[in-house]
Parts: sequence; structure tokens; C-alpha cells
Amino acid sequence: MLTADQRYLRDQQYRDASKLEARSRLHRKYGRSDWYPWLVEHGHWPEGAACLDSGCGAGAFWATAARLLPPSLSLCLLDLSPGMVATAVEAARATGRWSSVRGETADATILPFEGDAFDTVLAIHMLYHLPDPEKGVAELRRVLKPGGVAMIALNGRDNMRELSDLRRRVQPETTPRPRPLDVIDAEPLLRAHFEQVDLVFYPDTLVCTDARDVIDYMLSMPPLDEAPEAEQAALVDIVRQEFDRRGGVFEIGKEVGLFLCRA
Repeated sequence: MLTADQRYLRDQQYRDASKLEARSRLHRKYGRSDWYPWLVEHGHWPEGAACLDSGCGAGAFWATAARLLPPSLSLCLLDLSPGMVATAVEAARATGRWSSVRGETADATILPFEGDAFDTVLAIHMLYHLPDPEKGVAELRRVLKPGGVAMIALNGRDNMRELSDLRRRVQPETTPRPRPLDVIDAEPLLRAHFEQVDLVFYPDTLVCTDARDVIDYMLSMPPLDEAPEAEQAALVDIVRQEFDRRGGVFEIGKEVGLFLCRA
């Protein structure tokens, strides 16, 4: 049975790709713009490999990186949201590139596959969504073939702290919010399940010049996406004031790590 948080993710936050697109746009427009090629460079892509993307989102990786990867790859795109799976499969198939593309709607902590099924598994910015991240990690390890690689991306503890500071000006925290799984907390968890774990960082800074893009990003995220209209309006004012105070340029620091976990 799904938790309330999982139902929210499936039915609201990731019902379709619109909120995710608002966030992706900020990174594409103001960041390094090579995230997907960078993932390809660090990944494991043997000819004919079976690849699982657990928490595939809208499938942007497979659409964007198609020309950089062997066309013989067989893709399985899995997400809790049927809307995301449909979008991802359509995006991947539209490239006309892959040996095969299939979609699965499932809970990432109960993967519907036999063990040793995939040469490469991806979990890109998704483990912190799970009610039990350790179960998700154990499942990734179970379905990974010997000699395979799990690519697991997570944020660092200070990732985009500037936006967290702005949000707290609108929604002061009377009690500390649970901290999502980050790079620091994940490393011992991954080492408990995989024989070899390597961590590489993707350094980046978003140099934003349009307040509207930052506003759209923040209003796409919980809890602001469901905040009262007055709180959302206050957020808009605060962001615009910050842009004015900084001369029209607002920098946001990113801290993202990629774990390469070998079976």
C-alpha cells in the first residue's frame, strides 16, 4: 500500500511533467547544460545492455542523450506515476534510436523484475522520494547483474540553499523539517549493499537573470505548490526584491553527486 507521500507524488506532484519541467528549465537555462552528456561519460553502456531507469520522470535523459549512447540498448523506464511513464516512453521512442523501449508503473521499493536482470540501473534524483530508501537501494542491487553498475544521483546538503533561505522567509519552520536523503547520508547505505562505490561530483552554479524562472521553480515544489495564495504572492514579492537587490542577477549554488555502484 502506498503512503500518503507516495500518493501525493503520483497523483499531484508528478501526475504529469509540468512541474518537473519548470524545475528542469531553470537548470537548462542557467546552468552548465551538460548534465546528460556528463552522465553518459560516467556511465556503463555495453553494447546490447539492458538498462533500467527507476524513477524515470519524463525520460529527458534518453531523449537528450540518444545520439551519445549505443542504439543497441534495451530500455525499461519505471516510475510510480503512469503519466510520467507514458511521457518517458513516448520521448524515448520518438528518438527512433533504441533496440527496445518499455514502460513499467511500479513502486521502486518493490521492483517487478527477476534478480540479475539489468546491466545498468539508474536512480537519478529519486531515492529521497522513497519512504524507505534502503529498500529502494536493496532492490537496485537485487536486479543488477554481476559486473553491472548502478548510477545513483543525489543532492548535497547545501544544494540550492539560496532557494531554501527564500522559502523560509515565507514559511518559517517552527519545527525542523525531515532532511531528505543526501550524498552524506547515502554513502554508508550504498556501501552496505554494493561491493564498490565511487562518488563523483557535478559542480555547477545557476546564474539566473529572470525572476520569473526562479518563481516558477519554487512554486512547483512542495510545500509552496499547495500554499495559500497569499503565501505564494509573498514569495513572488520576495524573489523580485532579491533580484533588484542583487542587480538583476541571482546566483544559486548546486551540489550534486553521482554514485557509481558496482555489483
